[in-house]
Amino acid sequence: MIYRKEIDGLRAVAVLPVVFFHSGIDFFSGGYVGVDVFFVISGFLITTILISDLDSGKYSLINFYERRARRILPVLFFVALCTLPFAWFWLDPFALKEFSQSLVSVFSFSSNVYFYLKTGYFDIASESKPLLHTWSLAVEEQFYIIFPVLLLLIWKRLKKYISVLFVTLFIASLVYSQSLLARDFSAAFYMLHSRAWELIAGSLIALYLFIRSPFEYSTWTQVGSLAGLLLLLYSFFFFDELTPFPGLYALVPVLGSAMIILFAVKGTIAHRLLSIPIIVFVGLISYSVYLWHQPVLAFFRVITGSEPSALESIAIILLVLILSVASFRLIETPFRKQRDGLFSRNSIFGITFVGIVLFIGIGLSGHISNGYPERNAQFLRLQQNFGLSDVCSGASLDNAACRTTDNPKVILWGDSHAMHLAQALDKLFMEKGILQSTLSACPPVPNYRDADLKAAISCFKFNKLVMSYFRQIASPSEYTVIVSTSKNLTLSTLRQDFMNAVVELKALGYQIIYISSTPQFPEVGSCVVSSIRKNEGFDSCQYNEDEIKNLSYFSDTKEMADELGISYISLLPFFCEHGRCVVEKNGILFLRDASHFAVESMTLLHSFVKDRITESNPLIIE
Repeated sequence: MIYRKEIDGLRAVAVLPVVFFHSGIDFFSGGYVGVDVFFVISGFLITTILISDLDSGKYSLINFYERRARRILPVLFFVALCTLPFAWFWLDPFALKEFSQSLVSVFSFSSNVYFYLKTGYFDIASESKPLLHTWSLAVEEQFYIIFPVLLLLIWKRLKKYISVLFVTLFIASLVYSQSLLARDFSAAFYMLHSRAWELIAGSLIALYLFIRSPFEYSTWTQVGSLAGLLLLLYSFFFFDELTPFPGLYALVPVLGSAMIILFAVKGTIAHRLLSIPIIVFVGLISYSVYLWHQPVLAFFRVITGSEPSALESIAIILLVLILSVASFRLIETPFRKQRDGLFSRNSIFGITFVGIVLFIGIGLSGHISNGYPERNAQFLRLQQNFGLSDVCSGASLDNAACRTTDNPKVILWGDSHAMHLAQALDKLFMEKGILQSTLSACPPVPNYRDADLKAAISCFKFNKLVMSYFRQIASPSEYTVIVSTSKNLTLSTLRQDFMNAVVELKALGYQIIYISSTPQFPEVGSCVVSSIRKNEGFDSCQYNEDEIKNLSYFSDTKEMADELGISYISLLPFFCEHGRCVVEKNGILFLRDASHFAVESMTLLHSFVKDRITESNPLIIE
């Protein structure tokens, strides 16, 4: 394969916007599409190599996977190894447990699936996940497992139809990606089947250039390559987190990348720009840059509890470049270029096996130990509040662990903001008993379909089961339904379905209580974790009431509850008094993160809720 330095230049154009985007530089609002550029480049290079090997009779799967292991794994092992001490000293138990889980997913080549199940790519919480960026590596590795075998079968049996088959796969994956956006945005973003078309776009270019000679310089190549650059620049600067992506919008950076690979021949302006030595060098170290940038940024956010300033972002990017040059020189290059001794094939596969087993073992250890809370006894205060049991998120409604009596008369319905009330309500309704019917990220709204998949059941199906349960209960007038969610149910996308559900439940005879979400204070989660880590008080985690980010939520939801004629309990007074808000009182911590109750606050919360219910409807408690 002939070396094309402009493709290394294109790698630089891909990686830098990704780094700028994750650094919080608003100018690159669409910088995340750099990953799509990488997909196209990867599909092109891999297919070019494989077709060349097939055509020359040198095709070997073991050679292919050796090359991939040399290219991908040594520096990935090194970066992962470097993250371990920082994760140990700086992450709270819950974050360390999640980090450990992500470590397992990285080295089982399934981190795209893991992060799909855990969080959305654009969620604020994702910015503090050191290994979030490995999702794209997992997509590529999954593609590499399937594609070489598929290509071999096509080449041997259906070679004359190869172009048609590639185009068919491209169109099928693109159509599926677009259709999936409306149903499950996170799946469309993270999963191989909705991203494969981008890699296949590169494969189509490789196939075209194999069948036909590369283009020579002409007016058309000049125009085509510049148009490709403009498409990339447009997506970097004008796309943002609200752009429906990937789907059809991803055609912009994908076509831009394809046009550059096809038309940026020697003599074109695009070729000259992408061949500038410093740009080519950044492209050469782009894999290391990509691997280093997310851990450095994530740990910065964990330590400081804030976003980097412009000056800090520049310093972080310089640090990432320094680390990348070092890992490129000392790790990437030797493992890729040398083929004997420590760097022989047997050694590479041996190192790969040992490394994968080691990191998966470390990850499993961190998961099983729940993030080693004994590192700091204070970390135990930040344990996750699962309510009645850690199995109750999305659990079957007849699960004994999620009910306190055989026939509980109080049913708690909602997302994790209902879940974290369960222990306090258990103390309040010990005789009646409670049933915890909760699913993280899933508001108590029938027909709601936009929740990320957090368990084995979708939000839509879970709420359907809950409503069916309500409809089959005999004597509903003996039951109380308590709803709570972090979502503002007065939003137009939620309001009518929620109100319809309440009207139906009231008509059946249920008593209904709406308990609000917690107030959202700026950077409170980072403040709490930082105070715990430093073993100091929470005096710095105090706020004025007018600083609450969701302040209008409380008046909006109270107004809707009044309109529906149901009881409403605001949690605002639990935190705030005379305009001043705290997250700790008399040595008891209220919040374990940005919005969820700490387990130690349950006794105080029980008293608070009991007083409010007693004031409005004391018969519910009796």
